Amino acid sequence: LPPTWTPTPPLSATPTRPVLAFPPASGQIVGWGGSDQRGDDYLPILIYDLNNQGATSQVGTESGYYPRFAPGGNRVIYARYSLISSDTTIEEINQDGSARAVIDSRWIDFISLVADPDFPVYAGNNLVFAARGEGNQYAQLYWLAADDSAMRRLTVDRQEYR
Repeated sequence: LPPTWTPTPPLSATPTRPVLAFPPASGQIVGWGGSDQRGDDYLPILIYDLNNQGATSQVGTESGYYPRFAPGGNRVIYARYSLISSDTTIEEINQDGSARAVIDSRWIDFISLVADPDFPVYAGNNLVFAARGEGNQYAQLYWLAADDSAMRRLTVDRQEYR
């Protein structure tokens, strides 16, 4: 049989529903941003207050990256570059910039050398972070108990954790 023409219906617009507005958000967002004057990706740590039309306040005077709220939301933990030791350090600070604490000293009893601690995050009240352990060229994951009573390496492989 010779080919025949098969009619096709004309295209019709797909009906769309009206977009609903998102409910207003509340709370706070912590992040880092601003001018990277040293070119090292360490930027001022900022809190955006959604309860106050997104007002922004800087946390402390140090620059860092990968900030997270500590349990309870009153403190912020982040990684920053230490000019003294020429590597990263993990710090925790109150939202108003007071009571800055270097967290690295919490694991000194467990590991003789941990270099470049990075990417801190709380798992409940316990701390998880990436670092290079003694004799390891790859950053691995570590877990530190909230009361500093125990610490363990979570990964043992040739992967770089970030």
